[in-house]
Amino acid sequence: MKIITKTLFTLILLFSLTNCSNDDSNSENNDNNTSETVPDDLFDTTWRNIENGNTHDMYFLKSNNPGRMQISSVFGAYTYDKPNLTLELDDNCFSDVFNTEFFPFNTCSLTGIVNSEFITIMNNGKEFKFTSIENETP
Repeated sequence: MKIITKTLFTLILLFSLTNCSNDDSNSENNDNNTSETVPDDLFDTTWRNIENGNTHDMYFLKSNNPGRMQISSVFGAYTYDKPNLTLELDDNCFSDVFNTEFFPFNTCSLTGIVNSEFITIMNNGKEFKFTSIENETP
């Protein structure tokens, strides 16, 4: 009886360790896939947000003008530390464009997260999702 109990305990222990090992490798693969889908840079890409029937395009200018971007008619600088994005819109961002209901943001400093299909920008606790648009430039 002791031999059967020891054998069963050993088999259960081996089976448990094997299952944990498989879960760990799947988790590592998922993390690697996630990091692989985040773009290395944003140069010459276009992203679109449609909010309350208004369309807003966000352009990251070509590599000969690094660190510059545009949302609708507002320009600014950006820093991209994969996957984190920081936008600093130019000083004129509080011009007439903010006095309309058509511009989605009410601040010049924004943060966001980038993945392969979306950029999610946060503004005063609200998320704005911009979808990647291929082959469109300003």
